[in-house]
Amino acid sequence: MTNKLTTILKAEGLEHLIPIFVDQGIVDSMLSDLSESDLKTIGIDKLGERKRLLAVFAESKSDKPATSPPSNPMVKVVGGVLPSSSDLAGTPVESFLIEKYAVTNQEWHGVRNWAVENGFDMAEGWAGGQSHPISNINWYDCVKWCNAKSLMEGLEPVYGGKGHDGYYCSGEYGSVGSENVILKPRANGYRLPTEAEWEWAARGGRHSQGYTFAGSNNLNSVGWYDDNSGGAAHAVGEKAANELGLYDMSGNVFEWCWDLDGTSNRRIRGGCWNYNAGNAAVANRDAYYYPDNRIIYIGFRLVRSSGNYA
Repeated sequence: MTNKLTTILKAEGLEHLIPIFVDQGIVDSMLSDLSESDLKTIGIDKLGERKRLLAVFAESKSDKPATSPPSNPMVKVVGGVLPSSSDLAGTPVESFLIEKYAVTNQEWHGVRNWAVENGFDMAEGWAGGQSHPISNINWYDCVKWCNAKSLMEGLEPVYGGKGHDGYYCSGEYGSVGSENVILKPRANGYRLPTEAEWEWAARGGRHSQGYTFAGSNNLNSVGWYDDNSGGAAHAVGEKAANELGLYDMSGNVFEWCWDLDGTSNRRIRGGCWNYNAGNAAVANRDAYYYPDNRIIYIGFRLVRSSGNYA
């Protein structure tokens, strides 16, 4: 069994297909030439699985020209109060900065490589290409990565741990102990958005036109979901932006937020490539996961509390 194919099948949660590829003698050099009928012939019966594999095989073609990921500047978001149409209606949001795109594969590894060499531990993650959003990383990975990026840029890390004065860089607290990670409110480094910040930005902040999705009432124009994704995540920024110039806040991958959901789960927002349109609505709050879960349709986006831009 070849390394690339094994990695793809495991990342896609399709390990049960490994025996099929082994029996058929499929190797890495064949992947980009496989058709849907080929996959069906060798015994992959589910249409959804065939579509997912074809999308990833095409992206991972060894001789495909590299796509340069977009830079990921931070956008100034002037604060305000969430509207009556929100479950968080009346919640005030201070001004903050937020990245234009979800953290990409290239961005993730640019920090992770430094982090691992400097005492951090975090998953490698998964993405279909350099410009795709990183996924298969859990909540703990994200907050440690935020601290590493802060240190790389000479900023004060935001996240610490209960019982010690340093910054959080290693270890996890399982599915029920994420409260042991604490936030330093005066730190100027990178962090996950609060749920209220995420929703305020997705709605377009003070420029909101009241759309159902982030930038439109038509999800096809602004996001990837189960009806148009082809069974896989896409490179960031391929759909239209919202009123603040932010991309993919509806669909493509869910995004981790800081907040607990009232239990030990952490909130995720925005919908994703394999969920229906309702999950991508800016008001939807139905999704959450244990903080130690790593899923191929959950990524994240950075924010900073670096000043008042009103």
